[in-house]
Amino acid sequence: MNEAILGKLVDYWMFVSYIANTFLFVLLYHKETLIRNANMFGLSIFGDGATIKKTPMINIMCAGVHNPAAVLDVVDTTGKKKDSFYLAGLFLKQVDVLETKFKLKYPGAHGIVDLAIFDGAQSIQNAGVLMGRHYKK
Repeated sequence: MNEAILGKLVDYWMFVSYIANTFLFVLLYHKETLIRNANMFGLSIFGDGATIKKTPMINIMCAGVHNPAAVLDVVDTTGKKKDSFYLAGLFLKQVDVLETKFKLKYPGAHGIVDLAIFDGAQSIQNAGVLMGRHYKK
């Protein structure tokens, strides 16, 4: 293989590795800042649907006292039926991740997500009701 081409491939993969590591660091940093003082101030989870170039997505975000807007997940919902059970499952999975991370850092604590905010779409409103039944707080 030509050394110039090989050099460009190595540069490309170094760049991709750098971007992936940076993205992972940002995600971990966001979750760390979210759970800091969450036992005192609580967290709010919120989300909305979006379509980018004909790709339907659900954005799941969270806010805390040290981080007013952290993206927890962006889910590609292509081919999925976005009913209330599916949407509630997506949000509850993220709540469970936050609760688990918080419990590992602060044993004995629980219930850091105080508020779930959704828009007026019927399926997402029903997902909020299902989340409320799952978490009695």
